[in-house]
Amino acid sequence: APAHDVLEYEIKKFPRARYISKYHGPPSDQVDQAWEDLYSFGISKIPKSQAALLPNRTVAIPGDEGNYVVALDVFHQLHCLV
Repeated sequence: APAHDVLEYEIKKFPRARYISKYHGPPSDQVDQAWEDLYSFGISKIPKSQAALLPNRTVAIPGDEGNYVVALDVFHQLHCLV
């Protein structure tokens, strides 16, 4: 997968009882901002060689035809949650 080379993993243990995070709570500007900060990455570019490996088509970037537009679906899914 094109994003495989840049993935970073973080192991995090969540307490089972009443874990409260910055994403949880009554509606507020702070909770909204925490969620918005997760998906502010938008689109990225990958070289043509990696674009050829994708199951779905993408388009070359005008003026930078050696690179292609991609967006990881996780950011779309996070957007839909907010």
